[in-house]
Amino acid sequence: MLCRRDFLFASLASAGCATSIKQLRAITPEEYEIFRLQWSGYECAAGDVLNFIEVETRALVRTAPSTEGNFYLSKERIDYAFKKNATDAPQDAIDSLFAANAKPSKIEADQFDFGCVRFVTSAEAKALSEQFVKSERGYRQRTVDRIEKFRSTGVLEPPPPYEFYDMRLRRFSRLGFNARRDLAIGYRSYFCGGLCALTELYLATKRDAKWTIAWEEAILIS
Repeated sequence: MLCRRDFLFASLASAGCATSIKQLRAITPEEYEIFRLQWSGYECAAGDVLNFIEVETRALVRTAPSTEGNFYLSKERIDYAFKKNATDAPQDAIDSLFAANAKPSKIEADQFDFGCVRFVTSAEAKALSEQFVKSERGYRQRTVDRIEKFRSTGVLEPPPPYEFYDMRLRRFSRLGFNARRDLAIGYRSYFCGGLCALTELYLATKRDAKWTIAWEEAILIS
């Protein structure tokens, strides 16, 4: 019997995973340091691969609706996150955030060390997203069938399993820094189905040569 990982990786292998990555500029060591903070305290399940990180950051726009390959981050969403955390929004860091994400950049997998994380190309990420959506639609249909059978026969079968909520495709943005480079803004997101997604804006601060995550705020959720 195929496990969920065998099935998923077989799907990826047949999807045509080669992709070219247009790099705006190299991601800085500071950015990698902050990226790694997102995983602090995360414990991997032995021998399992449940998290995927796309190796290409997405272009970021703020003046038009989201298009494929881009992420729309409005001023209202940014202001909401900062107000929710009682923090003044630094305009220089916000401008830097959009400038850094004008084009995709490549994330180097060797900057991370997690056995349960797999880095995937944009083509693989697209295949993952399609697989998550397909799985969720199948789950919904099985749920409807279960209810209809109960109505017609009075027999209530056990609810269908839905494992793909445990598997997440994660994306990072490039970071925007203030002029003193002691404050950085970024967003991260994960997707695991049509009704399973989250995007967070986060603020990192530097003190005594050490970066920490000051706060994270959900700006999109499904």
